[in-house]
Amino acid sequence: MKIVINALSAVSGGGTTYFEGLLPALAKVDTDNEYLLVRAPWQDYLPAAPGPNFRWAVCPIPRRTISRLAFEQGALARLLRRERTDVLYSPAELTTIAAPCAVVVALRNPSAYFLRWRLGFENWRRHMVLGEMARLSAWRADRVIFVSDQSRRAISRKLPIPLSKTDVVYHGISPSFAPSARHGRGAPSPAVTRPYILSVSQIRRAKNYPRLVDAFVARAASELRDYDLVILGAMEDEWTRRRIAETLARSGLESRVHLPGAVGRSALPAWYAGASLFVLPSLLETFGHPLVEAMASGLPVTASSTTSNPEIVGDAGLYFDPRSVDAIGDAMVAVLGDEARAAAMAERSRLRAAHFSWEKTALRTRRTLERAAGRERAQAVEDEAGAEPD
Repeated sequence: MKIVINALSAVSGGGTTYFEGLLPALAKVDTDNEYLLVRAPWQDYLPAAPGPNFRWAVCPIPRRTISRLAFEQGALARLLRRERTDVLYSPAELTTIAAPCAVVVALRNPSAYFLRWRLGFENWRRHMVLGEMARLSAWRADRVIFVSDQSRRAISRKLPIPLSKTDVVYHGISPSFAPSARHGRGAPSPAVTRPYILSVSQIRRAKNYPRLVDAFVARAASELRDYDLVILGAMEDEWTRRRIAETLARSGLESRVHLPGAVGRSALPAWYAGASLFVLPSLLETFGHPLVEAMASGLPVTASSTTSNPEIVGDAGLYFDPRSVDAIGDAMVAVLGDEARAAAMAERSRLRAAHFSWEKTALRTRRTLERAAGRERAQAVEDEAGAEPD
């Protein structure tokens, strides 16, 4: 088959992580099909073509959402026809409605369907449009991929989509996040001098970081007096930045809460390796790459009890109500105040992370693409991929 993958959505965060993991794994498990990968000139951070049956098409598209939408609905349809495409794969919400071929779309952005009123006016308007485009894309698609069963059921009800044309394909994990001898020994930055609690994510309202900072500040002089808090990620929301800054100014704890911003993928494993505990307080997740990265790094994990987190972490984590500052603080103290419990949780994290791999992701993605085109090898791929996490 000729398969076109639209990579224009890979701008930052989980979007780029997805392609960095999927493409090399797909090249390993599929030498039969031909892949054409579409990107813009400014996306030169995406990986090189990973095999002889892969090639990039670099299309002159400005870095604006409206330009991407116009290209996907017009020029991309013509490219698909010219390339005699069998399947178009659009990994992020939007697809080419007039595509002259089978279509697979992945729905991975929960903000398009939930919590829009918490995003501020500009983001609310953008996600309203995104949600309507996702509805059309899901209607057009022959198969729809979700990255967790929880998001599949929740979003399918919102759009709606019949479950019969959906598949769950979990993300994988890079081997670079294997446990390190540096675990718990300190940060890869001289600015962080104490043992530290780590959280990793783009910083926006749905990630709930003001409550995490409030919870840390409330315990910083008592149960968490030996620890700092590190939040890695780009600051994308002015309201969140202001709320955190106000809390730190009142408490005088600016030196113990660190926000270094986004760090490169190559630097992330060292930050995980140096941490004592991982916390993800988000109100909304469809998968949560950092959860699996933290588990693969051998960290005890605490996370909000909402959306897909319990499905991904399973019995490895300790959960809390993300709307309760006290509950977040209690969870951190419960782990860091009990060395035996922390060690047991770290071991469960390593076992749980072993269920996730990019090779499994690639095999199941290939299965969905072939199913959309009516050329399924379902049982063979199921046998190769093995069981999904429970």
